[in-house]
Amino acid sequence: MAKSLSISKLASLSKGLSGKERALLVIDFQTKATSEDKSYKTEIDTVLASFGFGDNEKLKEYLFYYHMWHNLLFYSLDLQTALMNIEIYNWRITTIQMYLLHAGEKHEFSKMMNHIPTFYTEDEFAKVYEDCKKKRFEEVLPLDSIIKYETFTLLQNQGFIGEDEYCEFYELPKENEEKWNKTHKDKTNQLETAIKEGKLAETEVISSHGWYHNGEKYIGVRGITAKSWYLYARKVDTGFNKLIDDKERLVEFYKGNFAIAKASGKHIRKDSKVCDAQNTLDWLKKIIRVESCIVQKEGVIDFEKDVKEALQGLIIMTNAKIQAALNIKTVIERIKNDIYENKINPAPDILEKFDNTTRRPRNDLEILFKGLLDIFKPLNPRRKVSIKDKDKYNIVIKPSPDEEFIDEQVSWLISIAEKESNYRWQR
Repeated sequence: MAKSLSISKLASLSKGLSGKERALLVIDFQTKATSEDKSYKTEIDTVLASFGFGDNEKLKEYLFYYHMWHNLLFYSLDLQTALMNIEIYNWRITTIQMYLLHAGEKHEFSKMMNHIPTFYTEDEFAKVYEDCKKKRFEEVLPLDSIIKYETFTLLQNQGFIGEDEYCEFYELPKENEEKWNKTHKDKTNQLETAIKEGKLAETEVISSHGWYHNGEKYIGVRGITAKSWYLYARKVDTGFNKLIDDKERLVEFYKGNFAIAKASGKHIRKDSKVCDAQNTLDWLKKIIRVESCIVQKEGVIDFEKDVKEALQGLIIMTNAKIQAALNIKTVIERIKNDIYENKINPAPDILEKFDNTTRRPRNDLEILFKGLLDIFKPLNPRRKVSIKDKDKYNIVIKPSPDEEFIDEQVSWLISIAEKESNYRWQR
């Protein structure tokens, strides 16, 4: 309205206005001057010239509202600083976000690499097989377990036990007890005789698991060497020898999936004893190490202690900065509404940034968690993947204002304006 008035009409209008109304008029001109990059000095001087000798109280009132507005402009810089602090902590959260997502991708890729077969040259495979065979021969087998398996296998071969039965889960029916006991006794006598005759080498079991056993209770019990059992011709369980003699199955049992690279083929250069494909895989596994900052067990994703503490500490500080920014913004809005009846808009650019700036840290945190879930879900197809203690990583974007702080700040800003204007504002 003031912009469309002539200078003479503005002068006439201003004389009839209160001090507060003249302050609002000057504030409006100064705000337009800033936004339009245009001078309104003549209009402002006209409003100020409207004060006469008898307008002392109106002048004090004007000065109160004008100084309060200026104080709000400076106070809004505190809000700008608070928002910058949030952005700084958000940058740190984003840094951890990128670090953890990268670590998660490396973790996933390293797991996928485990499904890639190991490549051996023909000479390497022969050596690996001999090493696996030697490892099998170093085992010690519990004698009682061997007798049990021999009894079970013999009765199964004779048709007394079904083909789908397994020794570990077999429950002996009463009608087979006599046959079982007699066969068990015969096998015991047979193997004891073989030990006495030196056909089987007796020693103590040294590991908790092997071909015929699984559990700590077997360590130290009476046993025989796997090599002597392999050489023993009268055993019923021929599957023991078949696995050892089947080179590919034995290597797969100990080493996992593999492939044999043919000389002069795609995976090995001519006249080379080294498999190029395996060298490449070994190099990849070396540079793509599993990061220790992520722990994933049975679908539950957790972080290494230092990373967890750093992330939780950043969240605590970010929440504190959001709280501080909200308190300052509430002070500005309280004065804007209570003192100026919402007729001014100090630092609109800063206030407009508030919502976006305070939301960004939580959005980036959600991107982190969603990204990790997307990475680890394919690795756990039958499990529900989750973040451990996710509730401890909560950024509050709409905390409750600190009313005590706000009341103190509003009173402080009013008292400054009252001192500068010598005017007592009526609450």
